[in-house]
Amino acid sequence: MRNSDCGFAGAGGFGAVFGAEERILDRLLARPAVKLILAEEEELPRFLDGLQQLRGLSHPNVVAGLAVGQQPFNDRTLLYAVMERADESLQARLDRAPRMSPEEIRKVLHDVASGLVHLHGKALVHRDIKPGNILKSGDTWKLADLAAAKARR
Repeated sequence: MRNSDCGFAGAGGFGAVFGAEERILDRLLARPAVKLILAEEEELPRFLDGLQQLRGLSHPNVVAGLAVGQQPFNDRTLLYAVMERADESLQARLDRAPRMSPEEIRKVLHDVASGLVHLHGKALVHRDIKPGNILKSGDTWKLADLAAAKARR
C-alpha cells in the first residue's frame, strides 16, 4: 500500500474499512476495500452468514464481495471482507452538499430500489439501510454492508 487511496476509510459499530491495493510484481491489479469486523465470539456466525451472502451476490446495485476470511487478533477473531471499493457514501455526499437535484434523488432511489429488489429476489433482507451504507461507484449507487443481512423466512 503506497498511495493516498490506501488506509483508513471509515468505521462503524462493529469494525472499520480500509482501502487497499492488490499488487503482483509491482503491477497494480485492483484497489479493493477491506472491511474488518471485530465482534464478540458468539456474534461471529451471524456476521459470517452476511459475509457469505455478499460473496454470492452479483448485481450492479450491490457492492461486489470478492473474498471473506478470518484472522486471529490477540485473543479474538477478526472477520474480514474484501470488496469492491466505492468513491463515496451517500452520507458523505449529503455532508458535502445537503441539497440534491431531483435527478440525483431519482438516481439514488432507482439504484437502491433495484438493489433491494435483487436482494429480495434472493430471499434476503438488508436490515441496515442508511446513507452510510449506500455507496457510489462511478455513476452507480450500490447497497453495501450486508453483514447484517438476514435470510427472509
